[in-house]
Amino acid sequence: MSGLDTFTDDDYSVIDKAAMALSHNPRGLLLPGVDPTTHREAVRLCARDYLENHIFINDRQFHSHLNHHLLAVYSLGGSTKRLQEIFDINNSYRRPSLAMVDNVTITADNYTEYLVKEEYYPNFVAFYRRELAASNGDFNSVVAKYFFDPHIFPLAMSGLLHPFIQLGYGLEFKCEALIACALAQASTHRKQFSRALDTETFDEIRAGDLDGGNGLSLLDIMEL
Repeated sequence: MSGLDTFTDDDYSVIDKAAMALSHNPRGLLLPGVDPTTHREAVRLCARDYLENHIFINDRQFHSHLNHHLLAVYSLGGSTKRLQEIFDINNSYRRPSLAMVDNVTITADNYTEYLVKEEYYPNFVAFYRRELAASNGDFNSVVAKYFFDPHIFPLAMSGLLHPFIQLGYGLEFKCEALIACALAQASTHRKQFSRALDTETFDEIRAGDLDGGNGLSLLDIMEL
């Protein structure tokens, strides 16, 4: 994920390089056009996006929707030609991915030190991929541990729910790479709505849950 490499439209090695895999949700629709050929193209193009592009399309942290667009159209039976067109349109205003910061290894013990620092986005992706790989397929446990961490969840909310979109696609397709990107996106988002989403507010909400619902109401939170 250095942003230094770009790949051609006939290069399927990107799938292995990104370790990209998409499973079909057994509860999802199986519409005409969803077949092994379009599946392979969707995987290839998601892999290219993962390897070549930053999840933020500019330094104002506007969010990339490239793989969301791809997977929505793929799920609706879009052709390989249409999938390529979607990639090309979205890729025209891409922001190249960042190289990992040298000599920094994010771990379960130090991850809070690097939150809100966008330059560590690729390091966070690597960290979450390790955590997901170690879960033996129990991706939900990793999501519950980190995405809803009181230090990270406010950052996800600050992104106007965009990390939720990425996470939703990752979970629907059981895709380790997309889930890792969602967690890394949330972890590096700048914090907004600080009082409404700070850790003290979370503590008050939890206290309300524990004492019979006497903590902050949704209206209280909205008015903070």
